[in-house]
Amino acid sequence: DAENPPKPRIVLGGKHIRCETQVVDYNPTLFFIEPNYAQAEPGSVELPERLSVVKIVGNAVTGGDSSSAAASSNAGEGEVTEEGMMLKILSSIDSGERVPMEQIPDYDFRDGFEIIVEYQVQEDLIMHPDTARHLVFMDDGICYLIDDRVTNTAHGSAYRIMDKDFYTLLEELFQ
Repeated sequence: DAENPPKPRIVLGGKHIRCETQVVDYNPTLFFIEPNYAQAEPGSVELPERLSVVKIVGNAVTGGDSSSAAASSNAGEGEVTEEGMMLKILSSIDSGERVPMEQIPDYDFRDGFEIIVEYQVQEDLIMHPDTARHLVFMDDGICYLIDDRVTNTAHGSAYRIMDKDFYTLLEELFQ
């Protein structure tokens, strides 16, 4: 209940620790391994260990999850190693506006990209996922990204509307 947030009682070594709660529209546990790149400057955040972009073409696949990309064919894969380009892609992803649940497009996936982001996970955080997969596609002239890190909630879906230049940027990686 948002009107009555939980009031956890945390005890460490027999002593109570004050804890304030805050309601957010994202999963804060992601930020242990993945910073918000939306406004990041070069050198201000740790970049992932690896970022790959897969170009997908071909078969029509109905559905809305990133696993549907597996039914299409891989037209090429490239690893992004230049830090400026990596930060540009990650910043664009985190800057994309989340689409409300009622506005999720009903699409027939044929072509697009899968962005695979691999993080180095510290030993004590091994329970967190070490890979994020994002599916990018165009539908009626609008570029969408399915954000693998975000779950559908009343506040928004895992879909993000991306700038059209983002799709062009990904296409240029394969020219």
